[in-house]
Amino acid sequence: MKKEKIKAKVIELVSLFLVFSLVVLSGNLVAKEQKYGVAKKSAESSGKKIKISFKLSGGLGYLLNGAGDLNKARQGTEDALSYIEAEYNYYSTTFDWKRLSIHPDLRAGLIINFTPNIGIGISSGFITAPNEGKYSLNYNNSGSYWWGETYTNDEKVNVTRDYRLTAIPLNFDLYFFLPIGKSGKFNFFGHAGVGYYLGKLSHDFVSKGTGNYESFYDGSLSYQSESDYNSTTTESTKCNSMGFHGGLGLEMKMSSILSLGVELFGRYVDFKNWEGDASYFYDSKYRYWYSWSGWNESTYSNEDDEHGSLWTYDMHDDDSNRDYTFMGLKEEKPNGTYIKNARKASINLNTFGLSFSIRFHFDLF
Repeated sequence: MKKEKIKAKVIELVSLFLVFSLVVLSGNLVAKEQKYGVAKKSAESSGKKIKISFKLSGGLGYLLNGAGDLNKARQGTEDALSYIEAEYNYYSTTFDWKRLSIHPDLRAGLIINFTPNIGIGISSGFITAPNEGKYSLNYNNSGSYWWGETYTNDEKVNVTRDYRLTAIPLNFDLYFFLPIGKSGKFNFFGHAGVGYYLGKLSHDFVSKGTGNYESFYDGSLSYQSESDYNSTTTESTKCNSMGFHGGLGLEMKMSSILSLGVELFGRYVDFKNWEGDASYFYDSKYRYWYSWSGWNESTYSNEDDEHGSLWTYDMHDDDSNRDYTFMGLKEEKPNGTYIKNARKASINLNTFGLSFSIRFHFDLF
């Protein structure tokens, strides 16, 4: 927990340092242009004072800690299943839920160059980070009672969890451009700024279970039961947050109006106040049979809605003497004998990545 907080703080400090460095560098470039008359000569040669460009970029980002509490909840489920399987030989599990890491990142924006080296940019885009997990818990046991009756019990639960984390950024950037070589065909560029991020997290949680129990007396089937259930939970929450970002890259001019670029980018944004709605649906069917009475059947169904906050909490298990982290939407802060460290869920998009861009240049006036 402390290591992750330290890591997040380091990312924030690095982002702030990058912004500060670019501001200082931009100021120095402007001062040099004013001192040596570079801006004046450029304006005289081109006949233009201000230039505008339209930039499209797309790439892949790598989430540094699996989106924060989302990965902690994933790890908590895996740890709980691993303990059950290791401790009880009549349980077996499968687990296919990988840490959220690589995700696409798309952006579009305008850059206004007041000088050949300095500009400001406004942009938006779409960030999406899907994360799907599948796991199962199987129970298979057989034995006999003291009076001679034998039994077999087979139960299975299959779970699918589908998370979809998305964000729309509204960004403001300070750009600087530095030509490489005398031809001016290549530009080294950097940018840093702040953004306001509109975040959304959707979660579909589907659980399906089946069971079969049989008992035999004097070699004949005396009792049998079958059961199955379906449980569906759908959560939709939103949260907005401020963040920092920046990037460094290389750009090649293909013509006077077109440039292609490649960029290493970074982002720090943490969402800590998720609010939204959840809906629950459950139905089950239970059938049982006695040799003297035939089949009987009962059914049950229930559905409910809830509005609240997204919470992360640790659940203590006495058998393993361990805490397992879970996350879910609740109307009130989770509390209870076995619940510890309940707090608002913190889900982030702290990312480093690589993107490719195309930029169209126009003269404003």
